[in-house]
Amino acid sequence: MTFGDMALLEINGLCIMSTIVMSQSEITLRIQVSQKLLFGCVTGILIAVAAVFGVKFIRDTRAKAGVAESVRPANLDLVMITDKRCTICFSLDPLIARLKEENVKITSERSVDAMDEEGKKFVEQYAVTATPALLIMGEIEKQAAVKDFLATLGEVKDGTFVLRNVGAPFLETNSGAVRGKAELVEISDKTCATCYDVAAHEPVLANFGLYLENTKKLDTSSAEGRDLVKKYTIQYVPTILLMGDVSVYPSLNQVWPQVGTIEADGTYIFREGVKQMGVYKDRTTGKTVTPTEAVK
Repeated sequence: MTFGDMALLEINGLCIMSTIVMSQSEITLRIQVSQKLLFGCVTGILIAVAAVFGVKFIRDTRAKAGVAESVRPANLDLVMITDKRCTICFSLDPLIARLKEENVKITSERSVDAMDEEGKKFVEQYAVTATPALLIMGEIEKQAAVKDFLATLGEVKDGTFVLRNVGAPFLETNSGAVRGKAELVEISDKTCATCYDVAAHEPVLANFGLYLENTKKLDTSSAEGRDLVKKYTIQYVPTILLMGDVSVYPSLNQVWPQVGTIEADGTYIFREGVKQMGVYKDRTTGKTVTPTEAVK
């Protein structure tokens, strides 16, 4: 082999080695590029998954917060407006106790007198016509049950609930007059030993909140009893008469037409309702009647 041939072989060997080295470098570069692409894809997938779970987490958090807010008690502030001139006026306590049975939190509760400066301001601002009155401030519309309950009792004025459907007795703020004083007259017949006890009406009237200044018990044989029986043409006894300021008791007035009449002078006469009370006497026939006989 000549020197030229040996040189040629050496050159060829270098070229082959160079090609091998270049191929390995290209492979290494491609691997690195693939690794970077794979890393980028994996990173993108992880970011996408995190975004999905992140949105779900936010939604779940908001949903839980919404539920927590919906069940949170409504914060309410109560202001009772009373008047020291009325010692017999109805109490707001049962109404407030009923309100506290709802999903509410009473953050403050205070009383002011209608004749004091602050009381006068409230009376004028909220057009209060009768006391005791109740003002409710705060989240009065947060709970549907509370909103519906209050809607039956008054109205919302300037964001404050104002009690309008007051009980009796009450005091009129414009005149200072106390409304709701009544008198009960019970008329019996001593010749009817088995007739129902006319005093049974008293607890019934108490349930209607009727304030009785006086209760008078008469017999049909007494002068006053005879006069009332004649004046109002009373047929059935025992019975009762209600006199005075009875018209301010809406619940009583709602049911009264079913049991009696209201005379031209404002006297309430218990008539047909007598038949539901028990044994009674029909003055027209002079006979004692039991409920079963009355039905027949």
